[in-house]
Amino acid sequence: MSYNSKGNKKCAKQEPIKFEFVEKGYTDEKGNLREELITTEAQDIAKKLYNQGLSNSQLRAFFNEVKAIKSRINESEELFEKNYPFILMLKSKAEYKYRNNGLKSKITKGFRDFINESVDYIKENKSLDTFENFVLFFEAIIGYFYGFGGGNNR
Repeated sequence: MSYNSKGNKKCAKQEPIKFEFVEKGYTDEKGNLREELITTEAQDIAKKLYNQGLSNSQLRAFFNEVKAIKSRINESEELFEKNYPFILMLKSKAEYKYRNNGLKSKITKGFRDFINESVDYIKENKSLDTFENFVLFFEAIIGYFYGFGGGNNR
């Protein structure tokens, strides 16, 4: 990470991220989680987030929030419906963390876009299965992110 003359972090290159899940979905035609989603697609997103300078603490904070929602839902369709607004709120939280067009942001544009696209996808395919697939996908991204060195106190 580079710093400007005042000692503040400079924004890393914000290489655009292609979110293939928007077009291809989380599952294949049989309803199984797509292999590429949790391998190559997750790895590509993680690498770009890492290269953009996303901090492991911010990535982990959002993931912990998602895991807390998943825990409250506890594989219940009824509880999914009750907790659905908390899933939608992830977009608001991402916008807040990315405020001022990235000038004072705590997260990268790529990560904000990932959260926004994911929530939109869950909204379009509103189901407990879709949310649980998102959680697995997000978890794969976390693993790859740490594999790239994201756990080194960024």
